[in-house]
Amino acid sequence: EGMPAIIVGERLAANTYLTGPVPPIAEGSVLPDSYSFERGEVRSAVVSRMHAAMRRTLHRVNWLVAELVNAAAMRMLIDLGDWQDLPLEEQDQRVEGVIAWSKEMAGKSTTEVIKANMERAADEKEWFRAAAEAARSKEPPLLPGILAGAEKYPEKKAALAEMAFRHGSPEAVRPARVWIKLKDATLKLYTALILTRHGTAEDKGNALTALKDIMSGPWDNDVQLDAVDPMLSVNDAGITEIACSILRRPELDWGYSDWTVAHRLFLTKHPAALSALLEVLESTADSKDSKGEWQGQRVTRKLSRGDHAAAALASIRLKYEFPKYAPAPLFPPGGGRARATRRAGSSSLDCAAPGCEVHWG
Repeated sequence: EGMPAIIVGERLAANTYLTGPVPPIAEGSVLPDSYSFERGEVRSAVVSRMHAAMRRTLHRVNWLVAELVNAAAMRMLIDLGDWQDLPLEEQDQRVEGVIAWSKEMAGKSTTEVIKANMERAADEKEWFRAAAEAARSKEPPLLPGILAGAEKYPEKKAALAEMAFRHGSPEAVRPARVWIKLKDATLKLYTALILTRHGTAEDKGNALTALKDIMSGPWDNDVQLDAVDPMLSVNDAGITEIACSILRRPELDWGYSDWTVAHRLFLTKHPAALSALLEVLESTADSKDSKGEWQGQRVTRKLSRGDHAAAALASIRLKYEFPKYAPAPLFPPGGGRARATRRAGSSSLDCAAPGCEVHWG
């Protein structure tokens, strides 16, 4: 290790078991290691293997280094997507750029680095990555930079509102009062949550109205289902009750994403969630058929919406660990028992809420 290229060449030339001339070896182009060879093998073939070993090692190390540097820089400071195709001079220029940036940012705070990344972003993708870091940092001085993105990217207000909500600063209330009047449902969602968390009593009233409109509006999986988690994160009983209204929507088909949301709502222990789930379990509305084999014959059984809901809840309770899905409880344990009965089958389901069992049978 650390052997200069000229000595590597001399060692190869001195080996009497190898044949042929030693090709030129650039400094740092071969990997220090022990190499096997066959008697009479040409020296250029051994050098080629040494070059290939160095390229493989650098490829692995480069990606690791790039990942660490980019994480520290909180931006895509090193992009290795086209690295192998670049001439050596341009590779050196990129390395020099990374070194220069590192020297410039040495001693600066995380807030200063993120702010510089937002100000110097070369394109939309780079700016939004920096803005996302600003939101995660929750540093108050960075919120104006996030909100300023509305002028650069007016069509991205929904994403900016989400960042402002994640950031958590009350300074987002002023733009939220304006944005909540716009039509975009996702934009309304996050501005309503900002106003609920930081606004006046009047702001909160307007926010609750907007949230009710979203959850009762035209069905869209990317709107109603995706709204539940941020609504629960506010930890407000009134908003949780509005979120629970999704359980009564006939569009809820109890597919994987749907029943996961249902179970999360159930785990809040909110009475509205329990009431809605019991109502769904009692539903006799027609749903998808169940097909199978009985005594050697194919059979079809007509199922109701309640059957599918019960099967979905039982299935996910058996297959998944719910501590990681459960939001912080809004209500203390207790509160009596509840029971829903069904005409077919003989299974039972224990509810997530303490002291509650749901039976169908």
